[in-house]
Amino acid sequence: MSSFSSLGIGVSALTAAQRAVETAAHNVANAGTAGYTRQRLAVQTATPTPGTAGLRGDGMRGTGVTVVSIERLRDRLADVSFRSETGVEAAASARAEGLSRTESVLGPYGSGTPEALTRFLGAWDGLSLNPSDGAARSTVLSTGEGLADSVRASAEGLDAVSAELTTRVDDNLGELNGLLSHVVELNKTVKRAEIGGSEPNDLLDERDTALDRIVALTGATVSLDDAGMPQVHLGGVPLVAGGTAAKLQRTGTGDTVQLQTADGTALAPGGLLGGYLSVVKSDIPELSQQLDGLANALRTRVNDLHAQSTDLNGEAGAEMFTGTGAHDLRLGNLTESQVAASRTGKVADGEGALAMSALRTEPLVGSQPLGAAMRAFAAKVGQSVTDATRNATTAKSGLDAAALTRASSNGVNVDEEMVDLVKYQHAYSAASRVITVVDEMLDKIINGMGH
Repeated sequence: MSSFSSLGIGVSALTAAQRAVETAAHNVANAGTAGYTRQRLAVQTATPTPGTAGLRGDGMRGTGVTVVSIERLRDRLADVSFRSETGVEAAASARAEGLSRTESVLGPYGSGTPEALTRFLGAWDGLSLNPSDGAARSTVLSTGEGLADSVRASAEGLDAVSAELTTRVDDNLGELNGLLSHVVELNKTVKRAEIGGSEPNDLLDERDTALDRIVALTGATVSLDDAGMPQVHLGGVPLVAGGTAAKLQRTGTGDTVQLQTADGTALAPGGLLGGYLSVVKSDIPELSQQLDGLANALRTRVNDLHAQSTDLNGEAGAEMFTGTGAHDLRLGNLTESQVAASRTGKVADGEGALAMSALRTEPLVGSQPLGAAMRAFAAKVGQSVTDATRNATTAKSGLDAAALTRASSNGVNVDEEMVDLVKYQHAYSAASRVITVVDEMLDKIINGMGH
């Protein structure tokens, strides 16, 4: 083997050690970068030089080392597990968040509306003791107005939460459409790089991060096509496939809200979008319907009892409450003299007022008095929030475990990288020494043999 061949071997060793140090340094630099995948230099023995024919013991001679590629140490099975848990956790968290918002606007209902009903019925108690007292009649009207306002405010609060969550859906859709287009563009860039013989590891990390977010938003599934490019499907509907991205949109509001593609294909997403949509489409309409039922029971029974009594003008009681549900429940346009408290028409008769106050114990909603039904409604909302929060906590535990598993496979271990840096530093020094030795040999041959 010639000395010049030895120089080539030394150079190849220097190059490999330098590339290994660069790779380890890149890993260390991105140890805290979200979505970064650890990289490793792949090398192999360079093609040996064939031996010289006829020379005994002169077999194929090594020519050093060749850098093959910089590998990306990605565990696809860990990705599948992580993304599965991501979709579940995102949906559970979004639903828990949405229901918590309903509880926050119904909080005043839970503590206020039943109390407002108690004050309203208590005002009738006071009126029954002195049916002709103007102040007692005024109290009946003011507490009735407060009761209607409380119920109406709860209904309006539910509408506000529905609108807020719908806005979040729209915002998430904007982000999602951008991510889908971004993945398509990254697929094209990655493909060009691979055809050119490059290893686009950082672009692959960027693409995987985008796919993670898409799954969190929709609960979609990710698979690879025959060319190794990722495809995204949601319930069998392609969101990314064949170099194209779907364009998603939201139609309707409330219980008619729907997510669909530009061509009208309906989608049933999971993830954040699915969690928010379930609250908007199912939970809030159900709560609104129950609130309407309570408001209608109150209006119908109070108006019925009021019509059975006589006011100070000798006329049957007019409507105490108006409206068709919780959203428009209001106190009727009554004067103090139109508050009907008598059953016999006599001014001193307070039997009508007593009958009204008896609503606190009269079964009105199923087997429950109205006040108990109102408190049970508030308690049901609280229990729904508790259950949703518990589910979100459980899902978060599963996601944390999957994230830890993936991090151990894909993430950077700084201690390992430091060991590699020391190893490659010594390899570089050894390769440098080889070149120095060869240089001294050549100097001896070229400059020393002439003397």
